[in-house]
Amino acid sequence: MEKSYDSVLDRINSIEKKLEKGIPVAAQAAQTQDRQQAATSGPVVKKELPKAIPQDISELMKHWKSILLEMGATSKVYLNKAVTSLGNSSDLILMFDDENAYEYLSENRAGCMDTLASLIEKRIIPQSAQRKRLWT
Repeated sequence: MEKSYDSVLDRINSIEKKLEKGIPVAAQAAQTQDRQQAATSGPVVKKELPKAIPQDISELMKHWKSILLEMGATSKVYLNKAVTSLGNSSDLILMFDDENAYEYLSENRAGCMDTLASLIEKRIIPQSAQRKRLWT
């Protein structure tokens, strides 16, 4: 890397042009690093959860505030900003006006979404399984 004043100005101009075009420089580097890690770690196997049904989503919404109380401080603040909605296929949709909140959660920083999924699973799925046992 050159240390001359002109080369520094050229790099800054290049970065500014990329940002004006909407290409976040840090995100590109992070994506490249994520791809490299994914390629070396092999396939990721995710545990499949039972399909959510509207009753489960309504149950989740009843317990939403108490679930958020168990989240970490940053996650709790950002999730409190979320507007919740029910998607077409009975999925819970979290909508954000705050770009920082969206990025923090979508990038699963500090394992926030893993923690949220775990808390939801503990709180909602046992009740759903219990309901099924009562009806069968």
